[in-house]
Amino acid sequence: MKRSDGFTLVELVLVIALLGIMSYFLAPRITDLFPIQRETAAFKILGDIRYVRSRAISEQVVHGIQFSVHPANNYRAFRSIPATIIKDPARPNIDMLIQLNAGEFGGVRISAVNFQGGAEVRFDSTGTPLDISGRTLATTGTVTIQYQGATQLIQVAPITGRVTIQ
Repeated sequence: MKRSDGFTLVELVLVIALLGIMSYFLAPRITDLFPIQRETAAFKILGDIRYVRSRAISEQVVHGIQFSVHPANNYRAFRSIPATIIKDPARPNIDMLIQLNAGEFGGVRISAVNFQGGAEVRFDSTGTPLDISGRTLATTGTVTIQYQGATQLIQVAPITGRVTIQ
């Protein structure tokens, strides 16, 4: 009897060829299965809006977030009196100015913002959402983000200020 100590060259070539063919067809589909950047950015925006709302309630001073759509692709959180950018709670010495086109959010962009026609939402001392003019939101405010053609919608409910992701 002949003893086998490994694979033949033909077997190795066939396995490598099959792996190459499978990766050619599966690689584009795998990236669609993991929308991690878009979801991470959506949850970051949701958390930051909730944080700004809670600061407005706890400090009894109007706070807000101003969004800049693509190509600026960022947002900043502020306290209205005195008019200052608030500090990021995760990095206390750094202003809360979030850039969505770099790092963990690379490729994510803010494609649209609508808070009664403006790109800013404010919260009064009771947590009620306001537009840029200081009027209570009458309709749901939205921030739309995109990543590789797929969109995610962050919504702020009128009156209650409840923030959700659609």
